[in-house]
Amino acid sequence: MIRELARYERLPDEAKATDEQLHAAFFGEHPTVFCELVETEEGDVAGFAVWFLNYSTWTGTNGIYLEDLFVRPPFRGRGYGRALLVRLAQECVDRGYERFQWSVLDWNTPSIDFYRSLGAGSPATPSPGSRRHHGPRWRVLRTGPRRSRPVRR
Repeated sequence: MIRELARYERLPDEAKATDEQLHAAFFGEHPTVFCELVETEEGDVAGFAVWFLNYSTWTGTNGIYLEDLFVRPPFRGRGYGRALLVRLAQECVDRGYERFQWSVLDWNTPSIDFYRSLGAGSPATPSPGSRRHHGPRWRVLRTGPRRSRPVRR
């Protein structure tokens, strides 16, 4: 699915991570990155969220940085992306994290519209070509998905 995401983001030749690198990062002795999967009722993987911890020197707490959120095209618009974000927002609440951040490519208006529809608000722009969302407005996601979707790590 990483290659599917790379094609969607118009960068198919830039997805170069090897199986060994991915295995070490996700399943090594000290994982540095985590993944949530969302499945259809039939058990097909509909999408994923890849994330890692960040840290705020201002709040003195960790937070979650969402590296990638991807829902396969046939499953979009069915609540799977929202279910993944709700899962991560709940992780923030459960662990006392103050921040939930992500960036969006500036040309990716479907994703920007998706995040705004969930209450992310107007993003800050940290660098050309991306948008960053953060702050307390993500807490709206704690209310849970409109429809329950199985999400697993």
